[in-house]
Amino acid sequence: MSNLYAQSTEPIFSCEFFPPRSEEAQASLERELPKLMSLPFQLATCTNGACGSDRSGTAETLRKIGQEGAVTLAAHLCCRGSTPDELKSTVNHLKDAGARWIVALRGDRESPRGLQHADQLVSLLSEEFPELGVVVAGYPETHPESETAQSDLIFLKQKIDSGAHAVYTQFFFENSVFLRYRDRCSKIGIDTPIIPGILPIKSLRQVERLVERCGANLTDDLKKHLSEAADEAEAGFQFTLNLVRGLLEEGVAGLHFYALNEATFVTRLFEELGLVRDSVHSCLA
Repeated sequence: MSNLYAQSTEPIFSCEFFPPRSEEAQASLERELPKLMSLPFQLATCTNGACGSDRSGTAETLRKIGQEGAVTLAAHLCCRGSTPDELKSTVNHLKDAGARWIVALRGDRESPRGLQHADQLVSLLSEEFPELGVVVAGYPETHPESETAQSDLIFLKQKIDSGAHAVYTQFFFENSVFLRYRDRCSKIGIDTPIIPGILPIKSLRQVERLVERCGANLTDDLKKHLSEAADEAEAGFQFTLNLVRGLLEEGVAGLHFYALNEATFVTRLFEELGLVRDSVHSCLA
C-alpha cells in the first residue's frame, strides 16, 4: 500500500465528491469534474449516500473520476448493518472501480446486525485488504454522540490502533479549534496525519443548514461576518481563504475539501494560494 501522507513532505490535497441523484446533478458533475481534476488534488474520495445507501453510485462515480484525472481514488464505506462478508464483497466491488483507499465510517443507519463500530471496519480492512489505505473520521468539536471530548479521542485512538493511516476531520470555522484538537491527539499518542476538512463557505443559510446536520459550531464571529457583509458570497470566500492560509502556515499534512461537486469556489482558492496548474485556465475558459 502506497501511503501518500507518509511519503510526502508537502501538503496532500484531497477532494470529496458525492454520487449524483438526478439527471441534472449528473450533467452538473460532468461539467465540473474536468475543472476539479485540473486542480492539484492527489486524492479524490466519493461518499456512498446517506447511511451508506448508494454503494453502486459510489463505484460509478469513482470510475468517472478515474477516467478524468490521474488521482488516487478513495471510497467511503459505512459498516453498521452489514456483515463482514457483505463488506468484503463491497470492498472488492469498489476496488474494481479503482478505489485504493477506503474512508471507513460507522454510518448512521440503526441496525442490530453486522458490524457496529468504525474500528471494527478498520480491523476488517487491515486484515483482509492490507493493500488498501484507510482513512477515518475525526471530530475537532467532538462527535455529537460522544459523552465527552476525551472519550471521543479515545475512540479515535482505537480506530488508529486498528490500522487507519490518516484522519479527515469534520469542518470547523476557527483554526484554533483544529490546532487544539491536533495537540490533544498528539498527547494521547496519535501520530497519524490529522487532515483538516474544509467547507467552502458561500452563504449563512448554507452554513446553518450544514451545521444543523453535522453538529459543528457556527461561531458568532462567522455569523456576524456573513450577515453584515455587503457581498455575502465574497465574505464567505475571504473567510475560507484566511482559514486555509492559516492552516498551511501551521504545517498541516494536507487539506480535505468538501467541494460539493462544484469547482468555481475551490478553483479560486487554489488560484489565490498560487497553487493552480496552468491547464486549469483552459478548462475554465
